[in-house]
Amino acid sequence: MSKLPGASGFTAPHDEPGGCLLVEEKPVCREALSHLLVRCGLPRPDCVGSAREADGRAAPAYSLVVVDLFTVNYDFRWLEALTQRVAGAPVVALDDRRNPALSDLARKAGVRAYASKDMAAEEIEEVIAIARTGQPVFPPPLMGERCGGARAEGSRQLTRRQLEVLAHLGQGMTNREIATALDIAPGTVKLHIHQVLKLTGSRNRTEAALIAPRFLAASLAGPEDPE
Repeated sequence: MSKLPGASGFTAPHDEPGGCLLVEEKPVCREALSHLLVRCGLPRPDCVGSAREADGRAAPAYSLVVVDLFTVNYDFRWLEALTQRVAGAPVVALDDRRNPALSDLARKAGVRAYASKDMAAEEIEEVIAIARTGQPVFPPPLMGERCGGARAEGSRQLTRRQLEVLAHLGQGMTNREIATALDIAPGTVKLHIHQVLKLTGSRNRTEAALIAPRFLAASLAGPEDPE
């Protein structure tokens, strides 16, 4: 297992007050993550399957909150409100796979750490251990840090036209509907969508639509390019 930056010597504290809240909708993932959190020295977590259920819990009573981003529909505004409500307790955002754009949005929402389900269990445990010490955990490959003065591929700003296409994707429009709305050829729309998926780290147009509102807000200062 590759060590995370700053991981040497970190162990999770075992005497923190309060328990853990896990926001995960899939029962099998909920069970696996519950066992993982117990191995981290935490009591078996309270589990909820939606953002609404999480809002109904006494969040300040928890010493750690783990949130699956898909479960909360990539609602980073809700995530930001949660981090403020838990009164300093670390919030760990969990994604299906590593996504630089979503990692950065989670960081801006105030979460303490970002991990993904394509990581080994030991790596996720390590992320949680470091987060519980008070240090943020956003490994460079996930943060889209600048390399040689240029942004890493996954976090590069979208052009104005790509932002427009993403906005229409967020409204559930088809390629032909987007072409009509923007007065461009359907083939051009297809090319723009390919780039939008690549630059946002989305696997498909549905995932891009889910993250569109917050990603658009974070990307409005991007460079202009009419096509």
